Amino acid sequence: MNSSCGGEIGEKGGDYAKDMFDEAGNIVKLISSYENDVREKLTGDDLTKADLIADFVRQTTQQYLLSAIPLIRGENVPYKQIDIVNTLRSFRRQVHEMYSSYYGINENPDDRRYEQLLNLFRLDDPDINIKTLAQSILERVWEREEAREKIDTAKSILKESDEFYESYDKKLYDQVNETTGDTQQQLSQFEAYLQRRASEGLPVTGNVLDMGCGDGNRITKEMAKMLPGQVTGIDRRLPLPTEENTAHFAQGDFTKIPLPENSVELATAHWSVLNDLVARSLQKKSLGELQRVMKLGGEFYFDIPYLEGGEGSWMETAQGFKKDNPQASLGDIIAVFPEGDKKKFHIYPEGELRALLESAGFSIAYRNEWTTGGGRKRLTMIARLDRKVTPSNLNPNLI
Repeated sequence: MNSSCGGEIGEKGGDYAKDMFDEAGNIVKLISSYENDVREKLTGDDLTKADLIADFVRQTTQQYLLSAIPLIRGENVPYKQIDIVNTLRSFRRQVHEMYSSYYGINENPDDRRYEQLLNLFRLDDPDINIKTLAQSILERVWEREEAREKIDTAKSILKESDEFYESYDKKLYDQVNETTGDTQQQLSQFEAYLQRRASEGLPVTGNVLDMGCGDGNRITKEMAKMLPGQVTGIDRRLPLPTEENTAHFAQGDFTKIPLPENSVELATAHWSVLNDLVARSLQKKSLGELQRVMKLGGEFYFDIPYLEGGEGSWMETAQGFKKDNPQASLGDIIAVFPEGDKKKFHIYPEGELRALLESAGFSIAYRNEWTTGGGRKRLTMIARLDRKVTPSNLNPNLI
């Protein structure tokens, strides 16, 4: 390559400058965060030393930025100087490692960046270029998380989930309206959804899939009474519920839906089914499987507790779990039930859920925040399948 590359950088100056200042900003935020923690722990000479280190980091960051000004202007500079963004990124990692090892501070600076990226997906009208960039970065983060998961992680999670529901299922169903759900509201909202579609000239007439149907009595069979076509409820349990009228049941789960491609007009997941998908590979595989069986333009109707909704104290619980388990995903929790039973769940930040759905070809068509009779905050969302995503994008062989 030619040793003078200023013209090439100048053509991309806006994007390059943005990346560069973003990295510099991350370093400044990192220093401020560490300084706050350090000041609480150090005194005397140690505190003075910490202040000197922070000043040095700031000055070094500033020097990197100043050296890049000719690049932004499009001036010719030696090629070896153009990699300022990666230099800043590497420097940020070094700063984090220094503080972590020397002062014993274990906060991961990428966590804050991840939350900032997720927030872009909660905006009603985000800049499409920035959102596309954020999506790309998030997908790389998810790929790294998948790479860290053991080969048998997903299977282990599903096995643990089966064992939990086998031992706790009846108690869970008996207590649902006092814990996380509200059967009557869920059915009323679903009926209103069907009526709204009918009034718009888009009635649901094709096959409907109900994920995680359980014994079918609480939701699936009631749904079937509202719909003209067949409702297929699937669940991992055996034995399966008995068929009733237009309600049909089959063994399966989100990762292996026993239906052919393009056969489903509407899919539903009531009562926190998505929160059982704890591993990142489970989440991506499941949404990939869902878009496989759904018709283009079909809709996915679901309700969940969500991290920002504050059902109970999920945010505080999730942050505590993340602090004790730095490699965990934001939103992973251990829930303790009234009888003392424990189970791991993933309570999605709303932006993360939106980003995962968009990665699988869905867009959000509707959202509604509501409160159960027991005072729990929940979110009902409808995601529409806009495009079919190729299997290579979804890494289907991870499970």
